[in-house]
Amino acid sequence: MNTAVALFIFKRPDTTQKVFEAIRQAQPTQLFVIADGSRSDRPGEA
Repeated sequence: MNTAVALFIFKRPDTTQKVFEAIRQAQPTQLFVIADGSRSDRPGEA
């Protein structure tokens, strides 16, 4: 695959793992992972 891929992640680690495995199979030339940090007003998000 000669295409860059951007993976936006936030919560849902099980879904992120499944999507990442599919991306791994495609072997893109570039992979950008964009992640937002945890929210301070949400207990348990850290």
